[in-house]
Amino acid sequence: MPGADVSTDAESRAVETQFTKASGGMEPQSPVPEQTVKSKITTMTTLPSELLLHIFALLIQWNDKDWENDGEIDWRAITLSHVCSLWRTLVLDTSTLWTCLTFHRFPAIRARIMRSKAQHVHIVYFRKFDTTGRFIPRLELALRDTSTRWRSVLWESSEAKMQDMLSVLHHGTSFPNLRTLELGVDNRGLPGTSLSPGVDSRNVECALFPLLERICLSRISVSELPPTHLPSLRSLTLHWPAHYPASRATLFRMSSLSAFLRRAPQLEVLTFSNSTPLIDVHLRLESDDHTQMTANERRTYVSPVDMPNLEHVEWSYAPAQDLWRLFSFVKATNLRRLEFHLDVIEKRWHMYDGMTVLPMDGSHPFSIAPGCPLIRFDKLEELSIFGSDTDGLCCAVKRMEFPELQKLTLGFLRSRATRIWKPPNQRQGQAGWLPSIESMFREPRFVKVTHLTLSDFKMEQSIIMSMLAYLKALESLTFDCCTGKLSLDPILCLSLNHVSPGAGAVICALSGTACGSPPGTLRRWTCPRLQSLAILDSDDVTFTCLAETVLARKQYSEGTANRNIPPDQKTRPMKPLRKLGPISYATSMNQCLSDSSPNGSFIAGWPSHQLVLPLPIRSIHIEGCNISEEQLYSLGGEYGVENLVWSE
Repeated sequence: MPGADVSTDAESRAVETQFTKASGGMEPQSPVPEQTVKSKITTMTTLPSELLLHIFALLIQWNDKDWENDGEIDWRAITLSHVCSLWRTLVLDTSTLWTCLTFHRFPAIRARIMRSKAQHVHIVYFRKFDTTGRFIPRLELALRDTSTRWRSVLWESSEAKMQDMLSVLHHGTSFPNLRTLELGVDNRGLPGTSLSPGVDSRNVECALFPLLERICLSRISVSELPPTHLPSLRSLTLHWPAHYPASRATLFRMSSLSAFLRRAPQLEVLTFSNSTPLIDVHLRLESDDHTQMTANERRTYVSPVDMPNLEHVEWSYAPAQDLWRLFSFVKATNLRRLEFHLDVIEKRWHMYDGMTVLPMDGSHPFSIAPGCPLIRFDKLEELSIFGSDTDGLCCAVKRMEFPELQKLTLGFLRSRATRIWKPPNQRQGQAGWLPSIESMFREPRFVKVTHLTLSDFKMEQSIIMSMLAYLKALESLTFDCCTGKLSLDPILCLSLNHVSPGAGAVICALSGTACGSPPGTLRRWTCPRLQSLAILDSDDVTFTCLAETVLARKQYSEGTANRNIPPDQKTRPMKPLRKLGPISYATSMNQCLSDSSPNGSFIAGWPSHQLVLPLPIRSIHIEGCNISEEQLYSLGGEYGVENLVWSE
């Protein structure tokens, strides 16, 4: 076509002009061949259709986080279809590019539904992108027409439009392809009124969602979902923030949660995001006699839910004094990981008796401890506890035991809204004092703990060194924004002329003695198996102390250190204490004590009096400290550190 030739000639001249500028303004000795210029211009139009479609598919890919800042994700396919006739033909004929159905653009979504054909679709609705806010009479009908093809649902709306979605879920015959279900109401006006359409009369054993793997609910109770069997559910996240007693959020209850968990036997991950179910039932024990109870009284009792596949439980802003009660209702024998973000010590677990919401005080029947309060996690490997105050840290897991624990993380929440990590200069509030390990745990002797992380703590040196003395198998130690207070112990204290107390004091003590001690000084090794150090945002750590600790542990591990101990520093050999017998007046309490109890026998594998030489430090990670990159990497030579990581 003549128009196309004129356009190509203009583009050819533009390419030659750019070539001239790139060559410093000099004219080319020979003109650029016209065929070469045209081949460069028409490269995109000559790409194979398969390659173009692959590029388009990568462009259209999205995840949940993409919707937080960008409301135009669903327009990407439309944009591609307006580039040229070739692209338009490819995009309109490829049904996989139209599987994202954004119902907040209804009724324009109808064209997308037709173009997606028989493909599995992703249902999306965000109230913040719905600029009209008007009532949509055919929204529920459009949802029903595509329900059998749902692959995922991400629906955050008002109460009215949430009722449309719940109505489809309750009245649908089956959702055979649904894998992910995320529902949320941005502002629940009547938290005590259910949004579900009514009582669902279907058999609980029917699998309405045979492939559903993940459920995430925000201000939606599990009782508002269809009561159906969930054979493939792996992850459940519940977000229902409530401020009692002002809130009327009485739908999220332990009775409905227990019933839901019984229908999800394959559940692996359970997350309570700033939410705690109201306790409205008693725990039924095997020794209880219920023959004399009426039918209404029996309904207030539930048996513990057996969850053999549950491996990970995360609970943010859990009631520190009462969180152990959750594991009286949920029996998780194979739990591998626990993560608690504790509320302040004054916040208690609340109860609901059908009329009023009251905090636990010990007098209400729901407050009575069900049997032995000791809970033992025989397979737990990772434990993370973040407290809002010191008292909460001291009582949260006091009724629990972790004999197989391998990774321990302790942190302090500077404010109630700082679950998201922030740089130290942006963290609000003050760090909290690190309590002693004996005050936090029933059994402080952790035989198998190899990783310890401390975050946002002010540390007293005697307390932190006592904690490390209990962790004889420790291999990795991490300090994140920890400060300190000088200990009065003459063996552990450090001179103020060398380093201020804090993480730096601990690094010095890991050398076996105080900073500046003369050669041959008797060294008492803490954490002899320690091989990895990570120090983040701790200004009191100096390179001199770090290098001395690394060198001392290397020399003693290789047998090249000067071990001539002065006569006045030699000590007599230590003998183990005799085993303590049971306390006679605590017969009832001894029934709850395990073999590893402080009042019981010595625990297996605990090297109480074993003298062990240290292992050399193999890995060091420095971030935000007064140690330069050059200083850190100098430890890779004669100091023998193999893995060095430095960042500002």
